[in-house]
Amino acid sequence: DSITGEVVELLAPYLDMDDYNLESAKRICGNVAGLCSWTEAMVDFFSINKEVLPLKANLALQEVRLVVAQAELANAQAQLDAKQQELDAVQALYDTAMREKQELQDGAQACRNKMATATALIDGLGGEKEYRNLLLALWKAEMSQQRIPYSHDVNVIGMLVDNATVGEWNLQGLPNDDLSIQNGIVVTKASRYPLLIDPQGQGKIWIKNREVDNSLQPGRALAASTGEMQHMPRGLPAWRKALMIFSTWGWTV
Repeated sequence: DSITGEVVELLAPYLDMDDYNLESAKRICGNVAGLCSWTEAMVDFFSINKEVLPLKANLALQEVRLVVAQAELANAQAQLDAKQQELDAVQALYDTAMREKQELQDGAQACRNKMATATALIDGLGGEKEYRNLLLALWKAEMSQQRIPYSHDVNVIGMLVDNATVGEWNLQGLPNDDLSIQNGIVVTKASRYPLLIDPQGQGKIWIKNREVDNSLQPGRALAASTGEMQHMPRGLPAWRKALMIFSTWGWTV
C-alpha cells in the first residue's frame, strides 16, 4: 500500500523494455526473475488500488452512515413502540368506555322495558280492581233484590283471611295492597288451579316461599300456543302438595 505514483513512473522505462519480463530474467538469474515478477505485480497492484481506494473510502463513509442510520432507526423504532403502547392504552380505554356505554344502553333499554311492563300491569290492575268493586256492588244489589241480609260495610279481605295470615304472606313476598291480598285469597282458597299473569314475578316468588315446606314441584314451561295448557294435570301424587308450571308467555300456574 506504500508504493507511490513517483515510484511507478521511475519503473515505467524498465517495464517498457522488451527483455524486462519473467522469461528473460530466468535466463540470467532466478532471483532476478522473482524481483522482476514482483515489480510488475506491484505496478499492476498500484493501478488497481488507485481505483479501489476511492471505493474503500466511500465504503467506510457509507458504513459510518449506516451506523448513524441504524441508530436513528433504533431511536425511531423505540419512539414508535412507545407511541404504540400509548395507542394500545387509549384503545383499551376506548373499548372499555364503549363496553360500558353498551351496558348502560342495554340497562336503560331493560329499564324502559320494565317500565312499559309495569305501566301495562298497573293499567291492568286498575281495571281488575274496578271489575272486582263492580262485582261486589252487583252482589250487594242482587242480595238486596232477593232480600238477603248482609253487612253494608262488608270487607271481603277481613271476612276471608285474618291479619296474621296476611302478615305472613307479606313476609313471604306478597305485596301489601288490597288487590295483591285478594289475589292471595284466590290462590289459597280456589278449588281449581289459579292462573297468574305475573310479569314482575312477585306472585311466583311468594308461591315459592309459601310452598317451600310443601314439596313444591317446579314444572317445565308450557307453550300455550300449542294447546299444552289444555292438558294440565288434574291431580298430584299423594306425596306432593304443590305444583308450579311456567308458560312461555310469562304466566304461572
